Amino acid sequence: MADGVTFEELKSGADRIFEAFGREFKRFERFVGDSPDAFFLPNLMKELERDKFSLSDSEALLRELSELRTRFVGKKSEWAAAKKTVGRVSPEERGRAGQHLQLTEVGMTDPLERARINLEKITENLRTAREAIDVTLPGRRPRRGHIHPITIVRERIEDIFVSLGYAIEDGREIETDFYNFDALNIPE
Repeated sequence: MADGVTFEELKSGADRIFEAFGREFKRFERFVGDSPDAFFLPNLMKELERDKFSLSDSEALLRELSELRTRFVGKKSEWAAAKKTVGRVSPEERGRAGQHLQLTEVGMTDPLERARINLEKITENLRTAREAIDVTLPGRRPRRGHIHPITIVRERIEDIFVSLGYAIEDGREIETDFYNFDALNIPE
């Protein structure tokens, strides 16, 4: 097997990737927590409030966590390339190599998934808190009405003519028959 890979070479490569993952994942360890611990998330929320952790911080961490997942266990990652080399390990060691890679991958994907779930819950809690409405505050009174759009346009046109030197004369809005027709020599 000229281009074969030994179990030790595969193991050392996988361990090197896992150590690199561990170094980069350190920032997210506080979000992993224990699954059965019911007080983990409320306690973490209190801790984050003390640290002035905001919604934008949470969303940024979710994006970074997604990028970390892609970089370490994505389809084009170094880990995916390492998994493809299992086929080049000798048949006697192939089972052990596959088992080691599987356990190492679970060691990376499990904390990633738990951190993602907890970060999503934190993001949702922060979003809900931001959008909360204080129902004890007095409401805003609706405006009684507004100027009709045609009136607004008419006033703008009048302003233009006034700026040109014309004068605007106002009269009564309702006029009698005499002033509308007879005084203007309009026959019945």
